[in-house]
Amino acid sequence: MSAHRTTWNEALEATLTGCVGRSLTETWVDEMGLYGPEDAPCFSHSQLDFVQALTLELRFDDGAILHLGCWQDDYDFALWPKEVTHSEQLTPDPDPDRTLFRVRRFDAFPSGALRDVTWAADDRGNIQTITLHIDSAEVILCAGEVYEDFDGRLKVSDRDESVLIFLSPDAFARTVFNSAVYRIE
Repeated sequence: MSAHRTTWNEALEATLTGCVGRSLTETWVDEMGLYGPEDAPCFSHSQLDFVQALTLELRFDDGAILHLGCWQDDYDFALWPKEVTHSEQLTPDPDPDRTLFRVRRFDAFPSGALRDVTWAADDRGNIQTITLHIDSAEVILCAGEVYEDFDGRLKVSDRDESVLIFLSPDAFARTVFNSAVYRIE
């Protein structure tokens, strides 16, 4: 347990544990391009097996909606689970390929019973990764972001302002963080 644990951290953890036992019926994502110009972003890369998002939205069969985004303390970014109202839910963009961001239904995300939620926090108690156990699937969420260097390399940073969504533990394990080892395709 972190020496810097606060009621804020406890509230975030309670939000996560409160979702266990619910059935996930639909998922939406406010996706951010991995790299490229704003008018022609690249949303996929053969070596980057994740989705980069501003917000991941989980919709449950009881009507509850959970947003997973990021927030920043004085040092790093961390994941921020937050229950929202129906008026705050994501809606599709009229022209989803027009900008660096697009809101869309995330059909590849598993649905079913949320059996368990686990997380890892930094030394200040801020949530850096969340693992969702949905039926037999395991999804890992991580605070991070992809950066494009001037020499054509990409770096996946952790503890950054986006939510990186890995649809399998293997995809997460294969990702090299904080080193510009990927090339623009």
